Amino acid sequence: MKEERLLILKLLKEGNISEEEAEKLLAALEEKKDRSSFKTAKRKIDDSLGSAEETFHHKRKAFKEDFEESFEDLEDRFEDFGEDFSKKMNRLGSLIAHTSTSVADKILHSVEEALESEELQQYDVFTKKETFFETLEIPITDLTNYRVLVSSLNGKVKVESWEKDCIKLKAKIQMKGEDYQEERLIYEAHLDEECLELSPRIEKGFYSFLTLYLPKVLFDSLKVENRNGSVFIEDFEGKHLDVQTQNGSIQIHRSSIKELGKLKTKNSKILLYRVHGGELLVQTKNGKILGEVLDANILDFKTSLGSIGLDEIAYHRLERLHLQTSNGHIKVFDPLPDNCGIRVLAQTKNGVIEIGTDLDLIENQQDRHNIRINGRSKQLEEMEHSIDIQAYTTNGDILLF
Repeated sequence: MKEERLLILKLLKEGNISEEEAEKLLAALEEKKDRSSFKTAKRKIDDSLGSAEETFHHKRKAFKEDFEESFEDLEDRFEDFGEDFSKKMNRLGSLIAHTSTSVADKILHSVEEALESEELQQYDVFTKKETFFETLEIPITDLTNYRVLVSSLNGKVKVESWEKDCIKLKAKIQMKGEDYQEERLIYEAHLDEECLELSPRIEKGFYSFLTLYLPKVLFDSLKVENRNGSVFIEDFEGKHLDVQTQNGSIQIHRSSIKELGKLKTKNSKILLYRVHGGELLVQTKNGKILGEVLDANILDFKTSLGSIGLDEIAYHRLERLHLQTSNGHIKVFDPLPDNCGIRVLAQTKNGVIEIGTDLDLIENQQDRHNIRINGRSKQLEEMEHSIDIQAYTTNGDILLF
């Protein structure tokens, strides 16, 4: 390019070309130079991109292999998720134990929403899970006073009634396709004259969403065991109900439990709506307990890092009410009827106690941090019905009636 430029200037000096012609030749030479430079730059960029793409694919492959190995290890350890999560929640509890109950409720609500979300199962970003459906239908001649046991590992369990005279289990299962055997179902039924047990034959590597259909008869007992996930029961009628899970909520709707109901979970809430029963023992940790339209002889509710709320209680049947939490409020909204008296012991730390009925006080301790009230309704002996009430909390209020 330099030599061509000098030649044009020499021709102009010797008078062989005019100034206008020289300008055109120099402009054409500059344009040619630009095109040449562009092609060179483009070639260098293409070469660099090709090299970078090759490096990227290599690193992505190595990255994927490393993470696949890590997630396979995570899947092996997922069965211990509940225990690990409980430890983390216990540490969280110690951190928020002295904060306001409104802040604690907001934190726990966020945790509950995360646990209830199906997004939790999508932790394996490389291995695609496939969905499989299974159905077990078990005809039983005499269902009255029958015992049913349902076991699950990771996922949700739903129990509801139907009109047929048999028991049916529908399972939606998510797992690796190569691990599923169509000729052998994940869930199996074990049946004898008094009990039906429904449980998985393997202990890891899958998620299940179970729906159990029960006839509308009086069962002796229903027991639901779920390692990680929520349990929802509706329209159940039986003598005994036993539900145990963790890292998932328990909800009981429109059910009758004649003798004893035991509900226990961790790190989530328990909700009861229109439940009739004898004795209801409800326990969670790091979660709230709410009950509405409850008709029972004994209500025993315990939690920590969560509030307890009750409304529309059948006081005429209730004999004992025991409510205990920490870092949460206790609220019983329904007012006492005129013909119902109470014996009450209520105690809180860093909170207030309000009882919406007149009492003869045996003890009324109120200092800067601790409040303790022990008393009974005026003219209790003349009342048609009486209830023993105990309510304990820390860092929260107790509001009764």
